Order: sequence, then structure tokens, then C-alpha cells
Amino acid sequence: GYLQEFIGERIGMDLKMKVYEHVIRLPVQYFDENPSGYISTRIIGDVSAVQGLVVDVFSNLLRDGLTILVGALAIFYLSWKLAVASIIFLPFYVYFAFVYSKKIKEYSKKVREESALLSGFLKENLLIIRLVKEFCAERWSSLKFYSSQKSFVRRVLALFRVRLKFISFITFINGISPLIVLGFGGYLIMRGEMTLGTLVAFSSFANYLYSPVLGLLSLNQRVQEGMASFERIKEILDKETEHRNGIEQIENAFIEYKDVFFKRGERSILKGISFTIDPGEKVLIKGRSGEGKTTIVNLLFGYIKQDSGNIEVSGRDVEKYSLKVLRENIGYMSQDVMLFKGTLEENITLGRKVEEEKLRTAIENAGLSETIVKLPEKLLTQSGEMGFNLSGGEKKRIGLVRIFLKNPKIIVLDEPFSGVDYEARYGIKEAIDGLFADQTLIVISHDEEEKDYKKVLYLENGLLRENQRRINV
Repeated sequence: GYLQEFIGERIGMDLKMKVYEHVIRLPVQYFDENPSGYISTRIIGDVSAVQGLVVDVFSNLLRDGLTILVGALAIFYLSWKLAVASIIFLPFYVYFAFVYSKKIKEYSKKVREESALLSGFLKENLLIIRLVKEFCAERWSSLKFYSSQKSFVRRVLALFRVRLKFISFITFINGISPLIVLGFGGYLIMRGEMTLGTLVAFSSFANYLYSPVLGLLSLNQRVQEGMASFERIKEILDKETEHRNGIEQIENAFIEYKDVFFKRGERSILKGISFTIDPGEKVLIKGRSGEGKTTIVNLLFGYIKQDSGNIEVSGRDVEKYSLKVLRENIGYMSQDVMLFKGTLEENITLGRKVEEEKLRTAIENAGLSETIVKLPEKLLTQSGEMGFNLSGGEKKRIGLVRIFLKNPKIIVLDEPFSGVDYEARYGIKEAIDGLFADQTLIVISHDEEEKDYKKVLYLENGLLRENQRRINV
């Protein structure tokens, strides 16, 4: 009862934590290739299946196993000849259990995969619900969901057919076994080797034995389904994390790219770019969309690796630093500032312990004070999933405060002025100047004014041109 449930929940919680902690340490490419809904189903759904398996095995195996042991001793004690006759079909049980177990495991794995894909589709489409409504694409979205559902149901029915064949065979054998007992028992009675009372007692014990045998065979199906989920979990745990040990301190923010090449598939993104950024320097990187501006940052962060060339920070190759130290010293704000469902304070601090005075100063310098004062619960106001109840400019300012509190040596802002009006743009520029006056600042933009930056780098066709202000970007 309670103990069984407690053990099952503890096992499930520990396994979910182990899988989650491993997943969040996987390379960024894994998340680029797999939808978030798909990943969450593998963490929650597959672990729950394994958890259910453990609980069932713990309870049913002990109960049915003991019942079979006692029943087997009893029937062999009453008549070993009749006992041998009653288990004549045992090899068939074992053979078909083995054959169908492999099929059940295979089909269960496909069902779990389709379930994860369906969850991934559902979560993704709910996140873009505004886009669906804006383009009146409800019918299109419904048809896509129907197609995903259809594929899932097809896999479930295929698994059910395999189960049904196995159960039908077992039911047939169970129907024959009592007839064999009665027939052979009658023969032994006619020969005087058994009494009618013994046969009745034997039949009672044999019938009592069939139920737990069926229970264990059904448990085998659950085991195979659970093993399919376990193998999917193992696939995740076997993936190599991006953990890297190395130098534990970055002395200064001097950055140098030396003849860096990078290809995505067959397309060359960067073609031997080289540049330097001095500590405290303000640099603007310009270029059309898709030219590789964000790729430069991803290489610096260690999200991806260049095909050739070197990237150095403080005179040392970035690959010689531990990933934790490297990323702690780089503050990055993406074009779309991500917010999660929670309070504004949680969204700003991200679990960091921050002194109240420092937080207040950062909010003031970012120009967020006026906005927060108007909120009903100030910093404890719920931001809403994806921050839908905040304006684009307000989300950008929250992103800037996050970086300020992190206090890195290098600041990278990817399109910090996109999606905001002129007034918000001016306010964000003031916030950047107030928060990051003394730090190395890299701004990526396709339309930012160049006069405020000491160095301007232009990306065009994978090549870098420095301070050539006449280029039309």
C-alpha cells in the first residue's frame, strides 16, 4: 500500500532528477534538433513508465512468485505424475512469451516515440497560438494535429494487436490445461494410483496456480513496455554532456579571432575571419540577416566549434577554459529575451542571491523603476508565460538587468533595438550606457548607428571588413 507507493514515487523523483540534470548539460545542438515538448515527454513520460514498472514488479512478482511456489509444491506433493502432465505446455508458454516480448518491446518503443512527438507538436503549436490566430490558421493547425494523432493511434493499435495475439494464445493454453488435468487424473484414478479426493484437491490447487501464472505473463508485457522506456532514457543518459574542465580564471576581456572558418552543412558561414577587441572597447558587428553575426557569438560561448582557426580570450584559446568560467564571464542578451512563468524578480535574478540595494540600482539604471512601480505587486508580479504581459522594450530592459547582476567581463547584445519604437530604442541605449560603461561591449545589429562605437566590423558573404563605413548593409 503506502510503502509501495512511497518507494515508487521516490524512485521516480530520483530518476527524473538524474535525467533532467543530464539533459540541461547537453550541448545546445541537442535542443536545436529536438522540440521542447518531445524532450519533456521523455523526461516525464518515459520515467513514469519505468516507475510504474518498478512498482508492479515489486508487488506482483513477490505476491505471484510466492503463490506459484506454494502451489507448485502442493501439486507435486499430491501427484508428481499429474503435476508433470499439467505443466506440459510450459515450454510453449516460455517460447511465446520470449517471441512476443521482443515484439511488445519494439512496438512500445514506437508508441513512446510517437507520444513524445505528439507532445512536442502540441506544445510548439500552443506557443505560437497568436501566430495561428493572426493568420486565421486554426483549420491548418487542427489538420496537422489530426495527422499527428492519427500516427499515434496507428502505433497504439499495432501494439494492441500484438498484445491481443499473445493473450489469445495464453487463454487458449489455459483452457486446455484443466482438461489435461481432469483427463489424466481420471486415468490415474482408474488405475488406482489416485483417489477422487486427491484429484479434486489437485484441481483446486492447479486452478489457484493459473491466476498468478497469468499475472506474471501479463507482468512480462509491462516489463517489456517499461524496458522500451528505459532504453529511451538510457539513450539520453548515454549522450555526452558539454562539461569541460580547464583554466578557472579569465584575467581580462581581450578577444581575438584568428582565421576562423565555420560551415553549416555545405554552406560556408565564416570564411577565415580575423579581428581583435581590446578590454573595455565598444564594438558594433553589422551585416545582413544570415551572414553569421550570431555564429560569431555562439563560437565564443562554446555552443559550436569552428572548423579551423583559433578564438582566444585574454591570450588563451577559449577551449582551454572551463565552460563554466567562460560563460560566467560573458553576458549575452538574445534578440528575443526569454521570460518564464514566474515573478519578475525570479525572471531577473534567475536564482542568484542579489542584495536588495544592488537590484534596485540595476533596475533604476535600466529604466525599469517606473514600470515596476505601476505593477500591482511590484517585483512579485507574475510575468506570464513567455512574458506576454510585458512590452518588447520592457523585456529588453529585464535582459540588461540580468547581465548587469551577472557582472561579466564581456557583454554581447544581439539586436538589442529590434522590435521597439524610437522612444524605447533611445531608452535602451541609455540603459546600456549606464549599466556597462566600463565593460567590453559587443553589439550585433543590422541598422545601428555607427558613431557611438570605437570599432565597426562588417560581415558580408562570410568575410569580415573593418571600419569600411561606405558598405551598404
